[in-house]
Formats: sequence, structure tokens, C-alpha cells
Amino acid sequence: MGNHACSFYLYCLSVFDAGIINSHAVIAVNRAWAIVRPMSFRAAHTKRFTLTVCIVMWLYIHLVMGSFWLADMLYFRMDAPIKVCLFNTVQLNAWSNATDIIVFILPLAVTLLSFFVVVISKMHRSPQTLKRPGCVKPQNATARTGEEEPPPISLTSKKGTETVTSAVVAVQASDGRDVLTGPQRRRSRKYAMLTLLTISIVIFTVPEMVYFLISGFLNNFWIPEFFEVANLLFACQTVVDPILFVLTMDKLRVTRLRQ
Repeated sequence: MGNHACSFYLYCLSVFDAGIINSHAVIAVNRAWAIVRPMSFRAAHTKRFTLTVCIVMWLYIHLVMGSFWLADMLYFRMDAPIKVCLFNTVQLNAWSNATDIIVFILPLAVTLLSFFVVVISKMHRSPQTLKRPGCVKPQNATARTGEEEPPPISLTSKKGTETVTSAVVAVQASDGRDVLTGPQRRRSRKYAMLTLLTISIVIFTVPEMVYFLISGFLNNFWIPEFFEVANLLFACQTVVDPILFVLTMDKLRVTRLRQ
């Protein structure tokens, strides 16, 4: 289809693939921030802040990956006897390895690090909750009153005073014991979905990153089966992502289940 179509294809391949991974990194950092420092998150996380982060992310991707794509298109496009549409990683080897690390491997590392921060925070908070006097999980009909929503409380931030429902307030059962609330059990389900989302990122993206990282340092490295499986797994990520994100959102998940 010609060089123009090839350039457009390589642009979409590089910039949008980098966008997927970096979006996961931004979401992961946001999630860790919201869990570890919830009050700070509510105070700073305005629409303007969110829009700024998104714009900066795409500018960062275009600065790193876009410059590599532009250099390949203008100066290093391969002129092979059989027309191919690939980046010239032989002549741009060092640049290619650098972009792989900066816009693919580093965001993945940030995503995994954020997940471990959330896990450590959860492990640190759980003993404190369970050590409270008489705090037990509901096991009978008497304790089912713990499923009632706790009373709303007011939080004041830069966006004003908002009335929200506390997800960490324990409710007393009829026998005077504190029990874990319904919101706390829902939070456990969200941690499970977070774990599933992180595992999916590792399974679907790591093989391709490992392949291109090895091939960047070993010029003769070529395993067609590895290459095909890695590409298929990465493509699966774009299908699985929306499903998992819907499942992490309470309102959307409940709506889908009712339908």
C-alpha cells in the first residue's frame, strides 16, 4: 500500500501500544494514591488535574516514541526487495532499545510497584481493623445488621463539603460486638479485581516486551513461534481491558448483572 500507509501503520502500532501500557501505569499510580492517601487524593484530584495528567502522558509518548517513528520514516526506512513494513531496528538499535525501556518496560514496572504498594497497605491496615475490641466477621443472623450502610459523614476538600458514606466504619450488632460492614466486603472484591487486572497485564504484555528486549540486544534472535504468541497475547489485552475495567466499577457491574 506504499510508504504513507506503512508510516501510518507504524505510528498507530508504536504510539497506541505505548498508550495502553502508560495508561495502565497512570491508573495504577492513581489507584495507589487513592488507597494510601485518600484525603490527599480527594483534595488534589480535580477534573483539571486529571486532564493535565492525560495530556502530559500523550505528550511524553509522542516525545519519546514519536521522535523514534519520525526518524525511522524520514531517514532509516528499509528499502527491501520484498516490501516490508517494520522499524529499522538494525540502524536504530540503541534508540529502539531506549524507547522499549522508557515507554514500555518502565511503565510496566510502575504498575507492578503500585500494586505491591496497595497490597502492603492492605496488609498493614487489616490487622488494625481485626484487632479492634470485638471486631468479628458476621457469622449468624444476629450479625447481619452489619450489612447496613454506615451513616454518611462529611468530608471537606478544595471542591467543597461532600457527604459520603464511610467504608471503614464498623457497625455494632445487637449483642454489642462490632462487625465488618458491607462496604468492607465490597472492598475485598475490589482488591480481588485489582489483582486480576494486574495479573492480566503481566500475562498479556510481558512476553512481547521480553521478546523485543532480547531481540534488541541479540541481532540474530528470531523465534517465529515466540513472536506470534507474544503479539497475539498483546492484542488480547485490548479485548480483556474493557471487560475488567467494567467489573471494577460498581454501578456498571451491577447494571450488567441485572441485564
